[in-house]
Amino acid sequence: MGRAWEKRPGQPVPVIFPDKDEAAYRLLSNPRVTMDHVLESHKECMVERCRRERVVLAVQDTTMLNYS
Repeated sequence: MGRAWEKRPGQPVPVIFPDKDEAAYRLLSNPRVTMDHVLESHKECMVERCRRERVVLAVQDTTMLNYS
């Protein structure tokens, strides 16, 4: 799902998943699917990549923009 979404940012679900939009809606509305579950494998991979490095920089951009 992530790769499909990445290819069409900002598009509605039926455009991103033309033949599987019903399945996408079911997954997205499932209360047992949480952001923690979705991100769990990404976090594990990141930790593993960091372990291989001697120094890891955690750069954070705290810029705030006000267009009003």
